[in-house]
Amino acid sequence: MTRITIVEDQTILLDSLAGAIDAEDDFTVVDRLTDAASIHASVRIHPVEMVLMDVVTENSSGLKESAILKQNHPHLKVVVFTAMPDAAFVQEAQEAGVDSFVYKNISTPDLLALLRSTMQGESSFPPASAPRFGANELNQREMQVLRLVCAGYSRREIAKKMYLSENTIKSYISQLLAKSGFSSVARLALWAVSSGYIVVQDDNTDCTD
Repeated sequence: MTRITIVEDQTILLDSLAGAIDAEDDFTVVDRLTDAASIHASVRIHPVEMVLMDVVTENSSGLKESAILKQNHPHLKVVVFTAMPDAAFVQEAQEAGVDSFVYKNISTPDLLALLRSTMQGESSFPPASAPRFGANELNQREMQVLRLVCAGYSRREIAKKMYLSENTIKSYISQLLAKSGFSSVARLALWAVSSGYIVVQDDNTDCTD
């Protein structure tokens, strides 16, 4: 029987995961947490063989706490999961020494299979690249903003070049993050350039319609 603690800051998802995992004959959920920082006290009070850890929790980083957890309990299996397709998270998880990484859009049977294979000593990580979003998902203004972000312009500079307010540019950037799934515009720009989605040119062209 594998004893497991789940860390997830969305209570509905936490309850759903706990119910599905606890229903299996070879798993028992011993603790449910909404804050990653609570995991250290939890594993002292409720020893487990595995932790299923969300990347972003209420007050702390699941990746940061996982790194500490693996340092203090190297034999403890840690599986990190997230809904955000941010390429940097995969690399950070590997650097933290976790055993596996998975996105939340996985099916319950596939998640259970991954947990079992991880307990058997296997590691599973998605490719260290974020899923591309189709160009048709971005409107003309959003593409203009993304190109200028990738070229290194600040929000104020982009607003000036596009003859728009900074608040409007901020709104476009929020839309870009929502559509791409990245947690920061810097990470989005890094992916866009490195993947070839945006080709940065030294350009002083007018950005108005």
